[in-house]
Amino acid sequence: MRKWLFIAGLIILSLGLWFGLTEMLRRSSSARLAKLPDLSGMSNSIVKHLNDRDQAARRDPNSAGVVASLGMAYHSDIFYDQASICYARARELDPKDWRWHYYPALILAELGSPAAAADELLAALALNSDYAPAWLRLGQAFGKMDKAEQAENAFRRVLELARGPLSWVATTQPSSQTFPIEAYATLELARLIEKQGRCKEAIQILEPLLSKHAAFGPANRLLGRAYHSIGRTSEAADLRARASSLPPYNPPADLMIDELVKESRSATFLLKQLGLARQGFSRPWAEFIARRAIEVDPHDADAVVALGLLMLEYARPNEALPFLDRFRELKPDDYQTMNNIGAILSHYGKLAKARLFSLEAIRINPKCAEAYSNLGMIYSMQGQQAEAQKYLLKALKLKPDNAEVLTNLGTVAGRQRAMEQAKDYYRKALQKDASFAAAHFGLGLLLAAQAKWPDAVEQYRRALKIRPDDINTLERLAWLLATCPQAKIRDGKKAVDLAMRANSISGGRDVRYLNTLAAAYAEAGDFDKARQTAGQALSIAQASQAAGLVGNLQARLALYEKDQAYHLQID
Repeated sequence: MRKWLFIAGLIILSLGLWFGLTEMLRRSSSARLAKLPDLSGMSNSIVKHLNDRDQAARRDPNSAGVVASLGMAYHSDIFYDQASICYARARELDPKDWRWHYYPALILAELGSPAAAADELLAALALNSDYAPAWLRLGQAFGKMDKAEQAENAFRRVLELARGPLSWVATTQPSSQTFPIEAYATLELARLIEKQGRCKEAIQILEPLLSKHAAFGPANRLLGRAYHSIGRTSEAADLRARASSLPPYNPPADLMIDELVKESRSATFLLKQLGLARQGFSRPWAEFIARRAIEVDPHDADAVVALGLLMLEYARPNEALPFLDRFRELKPDDYQTMNNIGAILSHYGKLAKARLFSLEAIRINPKCAEAYSNLGMIYSMQGQQAEAQKYLLKALKLKPDNAEVLTNLGTVAGRQRAMEQAKDYYRKALQKDASFAAAHFGLGLLLAAQAKWPDAVEQYRRALKIRPDDINTLERLAWLLATCPQAKIRDGKKAVDLAMRANSISGGRDVRYLNTLAAAYAEAGDFDKARQTAGQALSIAQASQAAGLVGNLQARLALYEKDQAYHLQID
């Protein structure tokens, strides 16, 4: 009996020692984690997020996955020091997981330490050499360190991976969508070469890139610079103008950053990512980020207005209004944003609500010229031209040299049939700012209405040189080139090119742009396409019960059926 009691005692003692040792080791490992920072002033979502992840990591401090999850929580909530400590511990626990080098590299790059970022990226790539975004970031880090040869090798590695089976892409595509990663690598390669003075070589790289991705803003800008360096100044100016109307540099899609977005409870972090996502091609992803920002902090005014503006951008004004009204409650003194909201609402036809926001901006800041100008144009769109002129003159008094205000006054004068006064305002606007495209466009409309066709064409072309993808200018110039009563002005082929661009930008279902495209096809002699396009426009007009359009479309279609083009008649 004593023997068994002795054995039982030994077992109990051993278990006690084992549990004690385990607890001691757990506490020792837990002590190596980042200390929870002071979270006072943080949103409830961030406090709960970091507390939950911290408690989980302290319960299981020897699990690389749990510790790394704490690191990602800190990272995505913008606590970089704590995140770096956790990633370092995760590397010790699982030295074969490349991600715990990659995420610290992102932090170091964000903090402006390219050399340290490059070291982490090299370590990550030693464990996973097929992740193309890591090579791209490595090339960028080497570029900032003036290590051109290493940078070029990294960018060329991205191109090799892009030509391969894309093994770096996970089983699901990134939620974010941008240009393909090889476009970014090609851009960076051309940038390196152009920086070394090898402009002709850079041009040979950039021209094929833009033939595939014409809307890639940074590539347009860089090619313009290369053209300028070799004396092709006119082409350079055109590319710079085009680049100014395109989104700026938007980082390529990266699965690892998408994971941080899904992890984050920081409205600040999410809004930064939203700004980038809006320049990409994935509307659902941008909307996901915007809604998540409000979910994590419902009282963040910037998050609330961001979602409202996004809904307006996506032509969903009715969904936008509750968020915009909520913003007014959260940030009642932000006159600049109030004014911007008013301008955007007016664009989508919500004129009564737009007027409310513009008036609110004026109440907060009676010296906000932009708000008076926007309010004037809202009244103009409501047909109240005298009231519009009153507010625009108030704006002009505050900013007498403002080209936009002068242009708006020209538009209102034109609507009042005061043609010479309108022309005077437009010309004054262009004296103040010759690159103000809207003034060229407005003057073009006025000249076309006065049957001054060559001058109208010239103004439209100047406007397009500044804003190559402006849909209204594209359509009006295409219409004039297709239907002008003067035969020497007409150019069917050019009209088709312009009308196709406008129709593409519109989404291909707008009667106005289809009607212009049909007229352009007819002028170019392609009556089959003219009939087909006019028929499509007629079907849409009939389905939408737009009685005012149907008769005109039917009359023009009848001409195309006879292989005759439509031309404007001179009164």
